[in-house]
Amino acid sequence: MRKFYEVLIDSGKGSLAFIDDYELEGFDNLSLIRAEKCDNAAFAKTKVYIEDTGRPLPDYMEGPLSWPIFSSKFYTLIADLVRDDAEVLSPNLFSLSSKSAISGYRLLNLMKIIDCVDMKKSVIGPGANNDNIIYDLKVDETKVPETAHIFRPVNGFGRIVISEEFLAKIRGCGLTGIALTEV
Repeated sequence: MRKFYEVLIDSGKGSLAFIDDYELEGFDNLSLIRAEKCDNAAFAKTKVYIEDTGRPLPDYMEGPLSWPIFSSKFYTLIADLVRDDAEVLSPNLFSLSSKSAISGYRLLNLMKIIDCVDMKKSVIGPGANNDNIIYDLKVDETKVPETAHIFRPVNGFGRIVISEEFLAKIRGCGLTGIALTEV
């Protein structure tokens, strides 16, 4: 059986830059969570601000909008796997302190939402609005198509899952900012 991994932010070092603020200028940010094609004209007006810690920027950032942002180095490693799973966008990134533009990153608008949550194995609890929240996600691998390598699970609002093939492409490449947990 294939294995899958939830993508998390690696904040263990505490010294990486992170997304601190954003301006949406009327862009529907949830369209990127709902796997809708991006309104490029509206997206072009958005701005994402990165808190600079003085250290090199990480290869993976997500932040409060759940937008997966990859460095060019990271994207180059996975481009062939995600071609059919995502729309590739160029985010407008800026330093929070200097307001200068930051280049060399891609935002992946994930176009696959898969109904694959194993509700019997996942740990689910009550949320703030009488809804259920998945605290410990488990994927039923039999429900994930062989061609899916990066996706969002149904009922896993904002969460991102990758395949073992995706992991094999990035393992040992020295990428920063990303942590994974098997699901």
